[in-house]
Amino acid sequence: MKKILAIAALLASSVTFASEIPPAMMTIIKSGIEVVNKFEAPAGLTGWAVKNGGEDNIIYTTEDGQHILVGAMLDVNGQNLTGAHKEKYFPAPDFNEFWSKLENESAYVKEGSSDAEAKSVVYVFMEPNCTYCNLVWKAMKPYTEEGLQVRHVVVSFLRQDSAAKAAAILEADDPVAKITELGENFKSGGIEGKKNPSAKTLSAIQKNNALMRAMGVKGTPALVYQSTDGETLLSKGMPRLRDLSDIIGLPYIESKDPSLTRFR
Repeated sequence: MKKILAIAALLASSVTFASEIPPAMMTIIKSGIEVVNKFEAPAGLTGWAVKNGGEDNIIYTTEDGQHILVGAMLDVNGQNLTGAHKEKYFPAPDFNEFWSKLENESAYVKEGSSDAEAKSVVYVFMEPNCTYCNLVWKAMKPYTEEGLQVRHVVVSFLRQDSAAKAAAILEADDPVAKITELGENFKSGGIEGKKNPSAKTLSAIQKNNALMRAMGVKGTPALVYQSTDGETLLSKGMPRLRDLSDIIGLPYIESKDPSLTRFR
C-alpha cells in the first residue's frame, strides 16, 4: 500500500498536466525519472521532457504506449527536432542565484583588470586538459587588457592528472602566471601537476565540479556572465569570436591567432 501511495505522489508531483500515463512511461517514473512536460511529436509519437538526476532529456513514446524511443529525432532535411523540442518544452533555466555562489563559494583565479577597474566580469569553468578552454583563454586574452576581468573556476574531470594540474594552478604563488604557462604551452602538455596537493585544495576543486553540475554544465568551457539588466546567463562551449565580444560586453577585437580562425 505504501508503495502504491509513493508512486501516486510521484505522479502527482511530476505530471501536473497529463491525465493518462502510458505503461512505458509508468515504468521509468517508478525508477525516479521526473516528467516536466508532455507534447505531441511527429509520426504519432508523444514527446516527454524529463529530468534524470538533474539532466534534461527528451524521450518519445509510441502510440500504443508500450515503447520508449531515446535519441535524436531528425526530419527529412536532417534537422534535429529533439534539440528544438528540448528548447521549447523545458522551462528557461534561472541562473541568477549562481552569480553569488560563484563569487562566494567557488575557488577561482582572477585574470585581467582589478575589481575597481573592471568594465566586465566573466566566470569561466575551465579544465586544465581541455582544448577548447585553451582556445577561450586565447580569445579572451586581448580583452583582459581592455577592461575585462576573467575569473577562472578550475575544475577537474577529463584526465587522471587533471586534479593535480588544477591544484598546481590554485596553489601557485602566482596563479595567473600558472594559467598563462598552461595556455602558452598547452600543446606540449601545459603544466606539471602538483605532486601533493592539500586536502583543502582538492575539496575546493570538487566544490567547483559540484557547482558546475548544479548549473547543468557537463563539459568545459562554460562562460557565466551578466546581461546589461543584471540577468545571469550561461554560454556553453567555445563561442564565435563576435559572440564572445557580446558576452564580454566590450568592443570586438580582431584576433590574428591562426588557431582561432574557424571561430571568426
